[in-house]
Amino acid sequence: MTVLIIGWSGRPTPGGGRSAVAAVDGVRVRVRRSLYKVRWLCDDHGAENYPHCPHLRALADEPADPTKRNHS
Repeated sequence: MTVLIIGWSGRPTPGGGRSAVAAVDGVRVRVRRSLYKVRWLCDDHGAENYPHCPHLRALADEPADPTKRNHS
């Protein structure tokens, strides 16, 4: 699958990110992390608390690109 990371915030270490947005094979996927849970959202397959579809698993396997980090 082709993963295009659009942007993310937080640290590039495991557990360090707060949110991420990407396109996986043309499907928008997002990860939202709060203090108590992580939501994995896929425009094709819905939302769960884990990477429940192939699009989200592809995003989970993709390393964070430091050039896409939102520093604001």
